Amino acid sequence: MNLEELKVKTEATLQSLSVEINPNLPTIETLNEVKPKSARDVAGRACAIAYVIGIAYGASSDQLKSFISEYSLWDWVSPRERELLNAEAVADVDKNECLWLAESAQALAWALGIAGLDARSTCDDDLAKKIPFKTNPAAFIESARLRSIDEIQEQVDLHYRLHWWLRQCEISGVETKFNYGAIVKRRQALDWLYGVAVEWDDVSLDT
Repeated sequence: MNLEELKVKTEATLQSLSVEINPNLPTIETLNEVKPKSARDVAGRACAIAYVIGIAYGASSDQLKSFISEYSLWDWVSPRERELLNAEAVADVDKNECLWLAESAQALAWALGIAGLDARSTCDDDLAKKIPFKTNPAAFIESARLRSIDEIQEQVDLHYRLHWWLRQCEISGVETKFNYGAIVKRRQALDWLYGVAVEWDDVSLDT
């Protein structure tokens, strides 16, 4: 996809949503600059997130780790999340961060073609039913397929530019119809699967 043309298309979409654009923002990374994740990795990450979210609800870390081990999901748990799962106590700010992972899961589910992705709404009420939980996810992971790279680039670009505007609104104290936390966590997931960074924890989310 021509990324300059994509930028123009995204800006038009955002303007139709009454979102201010920044024409000086560059295009997203080209495919030569990134290494997109496989469908298997995206599905595995989505399944792992389902257990990490449990931290936010006070679930037993030992039980969460037991499920992750039983279903061989450790490769898709980030180093930071491993620290939280092994911590004797988890701070409220970290629990809140884990709670927001539901929005990352929404973006990954979208990429897998099993959910939608509307920037104006938060995660689906039935999202948890779309991702295997407390059941063997092997078939789900191995049969996973991703949406086209063009579709993924469109969402990566949209969330990048929308994040910039929401950041300006947050700084200025301007209220919007978008949920800032949801957009940020979805952008992290989209940038990760697009291959902007190898590790989940290393996605920079610069605006």
